[in-house]
Amino acid sequence: MKTNKMPWPSLLLLAFVACIAMISELLPAGFLQEMAGQYQVPLGQMSLFIGTYAIMSAVVGIPVTRLFSHVNRRYYLIAVCLAYAAANFVIAWAPNFILAFVARLVAGSSAGALWAMLGSYPVSFLPHHLAGRGTTIVLGGVTIGLSIGLPLATAFAKAVTWQAGFMLVASLFTVCALLGLKLFPSVAGEAYSAENNYLILLKNKDILIVSLVTILLVLAHYMSYIYIQLISEQAGVAVGSAQLAFGVGALVSIFVVARFIDQRLHGLAIAIAILAGLALLILNVLSQSSLLVYLAFVMWGLSFAPMTTVLQTACTQQVDRGKALANSLSATSYDIAIMLGSMIGGLTLTAIGLSGTLYLSIAVFILASVVIYKSPRTFTNK
Repeated sequence: MKTNKMPWPSLLLLAFVACIAMISELLPAGFLQEMAGQYQVPLGQMSLFIGTYAIMSAVVGIPVTRLFSHVNRRYYLIAVCLAYAAANFVIAWAPNFILAFVARLVAGSSAGALWAMLGSYPVSFLPHHLAGRGTTIVLGGVTIGLSIGLPLATAFAKAVTWQAGFMLVASLFTVCALLGLKLFPSVAGEAYSAENNYLILLKNKDILIVSLVTILLVLAHYMSYIYIQLISEQAGVAVGSAQLAFGVGALVSIFVVARFIDQRLHGLAIAIAILAGLALLILNVLSQSSLLVYLAFVMWGLSFAPMTTVLQTACTQQVDRGKALANSLSATSYDIAIMLGSMIGGLTLTAIGLSGTLYLSIAVFILASVVIYKSPRTFTNK
C-alpha cells in the first residue's frame, strides 16, 4: 500500500541494509593477509574472496529475481538479510578456507539477490512524486557504507580480530531482519508471466538504452578508479586524502540528488557523466595544483555516488509491471561493467599508461553523455 508521506523509519532501515551490504562486500580487503595466515593459504588464493563475490553477485541477480518475483518483498528481503547473516557468521567461525569460501559464495549470492530488488523497492510503496527521493535515500546507504561504515568496521576489526568484524556484520544483518518484520513495507510480489518477463523487457528500447548507459558510465569510472592510488601519486597527494575528498563529494551528492531526481532526472544523468569526465581531465592535465586536484576528487565523488540511484530510477520508471525484473537487469549490467572496467583498465594501463587510461575513460564519459542527451524520453521523469 502506497503512502503520501515519507516513511522515514522504513527508508532509513533499508539504507542501513545497503550500508551493511557494502561493508560485507569490502571488509575482507583489509584483512586478506591475516585471513590467509589463519587458513594457511597463499595470498593469491585468499584474494578469491573478493573476485568471486562480485561474480556471484552478477550471476545470481537475474535468476533469483525470476524465481522469487512472486514473493512479498518484505519476506524476500528478510530472507536475504538472514542469508547474509548466516554467511558472515560462518566466515567468522570457519575452521578452514573451503568452508569460509563456500560461505563467501553465499554472501555474494545474497548481494545479487539484494541489489536486484533494492532499487525498485521504494518505487513500489511510495507515490510517484516521492519515489526518486526515496530511492536516493535508500541507495545513499551505499555511499555511507563506503565513506563511513567500512572505515569504522575495519577499525573495529583491527582493534579486536578480523573474525569480530564478520561477527559484527552478521549481527547487524540479524537485527535488520528482525526490525524488518515491522518496518520493511509489505509489497506483494509479481508473478513471472506472459505479461511480466525478461523477454518483454528486452524488447523495451528505453530499458536497453538505460542498460547501455549503465555499462558505459560504470565502465568509464572503474577503468580509472581501480588506479586511484596511482592517480593520487601522480598528482602528489596521499591516497587517503584523495579518498577523503572523494567521499566528501559522494556524501554531498546524496542531498543534491534527493532534491532534484524527481524533477530533473535527464539533467542529473547528463551532469554526472560530464562532471566525471571533467574530474579526470583535471587530474590528467592540471595535477600541478593541489587545490584543483582535491576539487577534482570531490567532483569525481559527486559524479560516482549517484550513478546507481539515477540509473535504477531511469530503469524502473520505464515499466508499470516488472519493476523488480527491470531493476535486476540494471544491477546485472552494473556488475558486468565493473568486471569489464577492471579487465580493460588492466590492459590499457600496460598498453598506453595511466594517462592514456584516463583519456579513454574521458572518451567513454563523453559517449555516455551523448547517448543520454539524445535520449530525453528515456531519462525524463514519468
